[in-house]
Amino acid sequence: MSQLQHPPERFFLLIACFLGFSGVAFAQEFSLYGVAHLSLDSIESGRDEEFDAASNSSRVGIRGKFDLAPDIAMVFQYEQGLDLTFRGENDGNGPVSRDGPVTTVRDSWLGLDTRFGALKGGKFGGLNQWVYNFNLFADQIGDLGNLWGGTGLPGRVSEGLQFSLPEFRGFNARATWVPDEGRGDQNILVYSANFQYRGLNLGTGFLDLGRDIALDERDHLAWALTASHGIDRFNLGLGWQREIGIDGQRARQRNSFTFGASAEVLPQTRIKSQVTVSDANRSDADAWQWAISTERSLGERVLIYLAFSRTFNESAAAFSTNNYGKGRALFPAAGKDPWAVSLGLNISFERNLARLIGVR
Repeated sequence: MSQLQHPPERFFLLIACFLGFSGVAFAQEFSLYGVAHLSLDSIESGRDEEFDAASNSSRVGIRGKFDLAPDIAMVFQYEQGLDLTFRGENDGNGPVSRDGPVTTVRDSWLGLDTRFGALKGGKFGGLNQWVYNFNLFADQIGDLGNLWGGTGLPGRVSEGLQFSLPEFRGFNARATWVPDEGRGDQNILVYSANFQYRGLNLGTGFLDLGRDIALDERDHLAWALTASHGIDRFNLGLGWQREIGIDGQRARQRNSFTFGASAEVLPQTRIKSQVTVSDANRSDADAWQWAISTERSLGERVLIYLAFSRTFNESAAAFSTNNYGKGRALFPAAGKDPWAVSLGLNISFERNLARLIGVR
């Protein structure tokens, strides 16, 4: 995946803020938001044991939409990963090579929005465009991405262009392209679409991860379908993902399935569970993951939870149970069955800054 040492998304933020504060454009939206997600984890990977605090995809961001002309608006987002344990690494936000609380730049872009669609440049979701469609343990132990993203599919892609259609009666779609920059046809294409209607959520996605043709490698391809439905106090969902060309080898293929449910058993208290099965085209590389938790809302934006997760690996599989979006990730040796217990706190916020700074 293409990365820059000094991400251009930071320059996008400066341009957007200049237009907003200078009064060149009129704000439809200008907001500050963030998530603080901490947990105390007991982890047994089959190789290592750990009892420690973790920061899990904590972040802060700013986004806005400014009218430039009739039916044309500038849109931007800058999102920065934070490690609330101040280690500056292994915080669930992605690769990072600096110390301190400020870690990796997350989804960030600058673009134009019209009545025909939006065109943006920056850093966007790859696998993330559908792995969170139905993921009851997002950024926790037992995250669906431990298996769906455990074969090398990028969660995010940098230096990309994205075109998204305007939402129409619950339907939206987007296409993302990252050029190869002369590195052997290693371009990346991502397509995704979603449809929502009265509690029903349907999603689909496709990702083409280009490989080096000079080494006779095959593209890593992935297709996915997801569906979920909320019924009163219950939420049910399932998903399927197929991959071919894993590690550039066309013979390496994998089908993965997930299904789960959550239920409100008491006011503000839910129990949830999700099972994910990953079936490789070789008999000794299958894996499956089970997670269960209870969670309680302490307000609109405060959540506490107690979770358990375990991943079962066949002799040639080595999937983690606390990796995707999760801080303090540990990876098992092949054939080991890692498990984890986690007590977590998740706090989110969003504030409208337009009135505060006087932008109209």
